[in-house]
Amino acid sequence: QADLSRIIGKGGQTVSNIRSKCGAVIKGFNLEDTENKLVVIGGTMIEVLEGFDLVADVLYQPFAQGQASGPFRLEMLLDNSRAGRVLGPKGVTVTTVRNESGCAVVRLIKEPVEVCGQSLRTMLLEGPLHGIQNAHFMLQQLIYENTPHQVAPCVNVDGSVSREGIPNSSHSGGNIGYWWW
Repeated sequence: QADLSRIIGKGGQTVSNIRSKCGAVIKGFNLEDTENKLVVIGGTMIEVLEGFDLVADVLYQPFAQGQASGPFRLEMLLDNSRAGRVLGPKGVTVTTVRNESGCAVVRLIKEPVEVCGQSLRTMLLEGPLHGIQNAHFMLQQLIYENTPHQVAPCVNVDGSVSREGIPNSSHSGGNIGYWWW
């Protein structure tokens, strides 16, 4: 809850600033039957990447200010059908992402999770802020390689799953929904 509140900011100021800087649509949701929160970042690939970096910066602030201890860790969700592309043969691709990004941990959790009837896999990213941002960039390239207009599913305000990108998005081009908790 604290992380989602930090992203929203007092009176919605932080999320409004992030939206204005990157142009992405950013929405937060409470997941049913769990304490996890879901943040969806949508827009063009560039908007999603910039939005992720800005949200990660906000979440990293307590670590940078010494108010939080332990490793900085983010989890992202990806469609189960994309897991093989991320892993690569015998895990070579995910190992390469970890080694080249500077992210200490890049791991795909084996068991899928169900979110609104959608089978998703959790990608754990842990390490320094720049390493997580680099790994996220590399993973997005892998996930959407050769699919410039691919749209990932997203959760609508009513909890239903949409394959049309972020609802009420005014962006042109290939919207990319992004799961993250």
